[in-house]
Amino acid sequence: MILVGNQRGGAWDRALHLMKDENESVVVRDLRGFVGDDLMSAFRESQAISRATRCRQHLYSLSLNPPRDALVDQDVFEAAIERAEERLGLTGQPPAIVFFEKRGFDGEVRRHAHAVWCRIDPESMIAVHLPHTKRGKPPFVGSLFHAFSKLFLVQAGAGRVPRVAGSCCTA
Repeated sequence: MILVGNQRGGAWDRALHLMKDENESVVVRDLRGFVGDDLMSAFRESQAISRATRCRQHLYSLSLNPPRDALVDQDVFEAAIERAEERLGLTGQPPAIVFFEKRGFDGEVRRHAHAVWCRIDPESMIAVHLPHTKRGKPPFVGSLFHAFSKLFLVQAGAGRVPRVAGSCCTA
């Protein structure tokens, strides 16, 4: 699974990007810890909270893209997101989890996911510190790759698409 993550501001732009019409389908799977009940209002809420601090990049956005020929079940994405949340120290922070089906350059529809957390702790009004996340490759990518690689490396029969299913985050 290809993981790209970064700290960012621009709540409005992030929400618009995640809800683009060019996607075949968009499902907001989880919007926990926000007063707002849609992506736009949740990210605006995060931005409003951040204005009480000096934090300009109040969101952490993680993109999860499986290999092109893999069909990944939703529970596998959720396990990867949960593990990333733990490794980043964002447990308890409000997340927005969005699943997409999008047509690629080859015309095939593929599923991918985004998880976006508010980094501001509402009790202390301090942003969760995320060291070593500046280059886009989160520091836990190696461990997640090893946890998920067994699933992606299983060969399907000739002409069949590999299917990735079940929980795999036991390590």
